[in-house]
Amino acid sequence: MLKVRFLPSFVAALALSLQPVSVQAQDNGSISVFERIDIAGAMSTSTQRMAKLACFIMEDINAEVHREELQAALQLFDSMGETLLEGDVALGLAAETSTRVKNAMGDVMYAWPVFRDDMIRVANGEGIDPGWMAKIDLYSLDLLEKTKKLKSRIVSVYGESFVDVPMILTQTVEIAKRQYMRMEKAAKESCLIGAGVDPAANRVNLEQTAAVFSATLDALIDGYPGLIMPAPSSEIAEKLVAVRLSWQEPAERLSRLVSGEEVEPSEHQNIGERLEELSQQMVDIARIYKTIFHE
Repeated sequence: MLKVRFLPSFVAALALSLQPVSVQAQDNGSISVFERIDIAGAMSTSTQRMAKLACFIMEDINAEVHREELQAALQLFDSMGETLLEGDVALGLAAETSTRVKNAMGDVMYAWPVFRDDMIRVANGEGIDPGWMAKIDLYSLDLLEKTKKLKSRIVSVYGESFVDVPMILTQTVEIAKRQYMRMEKAAKESCLIGAGVDPAANRVNLEQTAAVFSATLDALIDGYPGLIMPAPSSEIAEKLVAVRLSWQEPAERLSRLVSGEEVEPSEHQNIGERLEELSQQMVDIARIYKTIFHE
C-alpha cells in the first residue's frame, strides 16, 4: 500500500505552482485553460523526476529519502490526472468535456499503469538493476511524449480562450515552464550515464537537454523575435539572470560528463542537488509569469 508521509520540497513547489492566484481569476475562461496547461506540464515534469529518483535509488544516493520523494511524486501524478478529467473547484476547473482532450488523456492513462507499477516497486524497496532502469527510462520518455501531446491538445481545443492574451505571451510562459522539466531530465541523464545505462545515447541526450536549456534561458531574458518576449518585468529579469549565473557551474560539470569524464556517485548527487535548486527557481519564476494573466 502506497503511503505518503510528507510532500518534499520540489514536489511541494510544483503543487504550489498549480494553485490559483486569486478567487476572482476563476471566472476568467482563459485562466482555467492556463490551469489545465499548468497541470499537463507538471505531469510532463513528473515523468522525468520519477525516473531520476529511481536512478538515484539504484545508485544508493540518499535512497531512503528519494523513495519517500518518489511516493509523493506518484501521488501527485495520480491527483493531477484526476483533476484534469474530473475538475477541481479550488482551481476553478470544470470536468473535462472535450472528446479530443479526453482521448489524449486516455493515451496518458493507458501508458501510466506500467510505469506507475514499476515506480511503486522501487518506492517500496525492491532492488533495481541497470537493465530494469533502462526500461523505466524508456517508459518515462514515452509518458513524457504523451503528456506533451496532451498539453498541445488542450491548447488546440481551448485556443479561443486566448483571445485577450497576446500569443507571444502565451508562448513565452509555456516555454518558461518547460525549463524545470529539462532540469529534471538533465539530472536523470547524468545519473544514467554514471550508472552505465546506455551511456553513449544518454551523453547525446544530455548534451541536447543542456543546450536547449541554455538557449531558452537566454531567449527568456533577451527575447526571440516572433516567439519569445523579453522578460516582462524587472523582477522576472533579475530572477532569470540569477538562474543563468547559477547554471554556469553545473553546466560545466555536465559538459565534462558529455565528453566522457568519469565521476564518482557523490558527484552525481551534487549535480542532482544543483539542478534541483535550478528547478525550484524556475518553478518560482513560472508562478510570477502566471500572475501576468491576472493583471
